[in-house]
Amino acid sequence: MAKKEKKGGIWSFAQGEIISADGYRRHSVWIVFLVALPIIYMCFKFDIQVKLDNIVKLNNQLNNARTDMIHVSSKYGSMTRESEMVKMIDSLHLNLKATEQPPYYLDK
Repeated sequence: MAKKEKKGGIWSFAQGEIISADGYRRHSVWIVFLVALPIIYMCFKFDIQVKLDNIVKLNNQLNNARTDMIHVSSKYGSMTRESEMVKMIDSLHLNLKATEQPPYYLDK
C-alpha cells in the first residue's frame, strides 16, 4: 500500500484542507491568537484615546483657572491701591481719614 503524501501550501488551500474542521483543530491556538490580537489592540487604543481626551479637558480647565486667577489678582491689586481705599472709606461713611504722613516705627 502506498503511503498518502501530504502536500502543503497552495495545494492544501485549493483542496479546502485549511478550512476543514481538522485544520481548525490543528491551528485553533493560532486562530484564537490572531483573532484576539486585534481586539486587544482596539481596547488599548480606545483606552488611550479616552485618557487623551481627559488630558485635553483638564488642560482646558487649568487654562481657565489660570485666567481666573490673573483676573482676581488684578482686581485685588486695584482694590488695594491707596486711592481706591480712600474712595471706599468715603463711600462707607466710617468717619475715618487717610493719613498724610508715612508710618513710623517705634524703637524696640
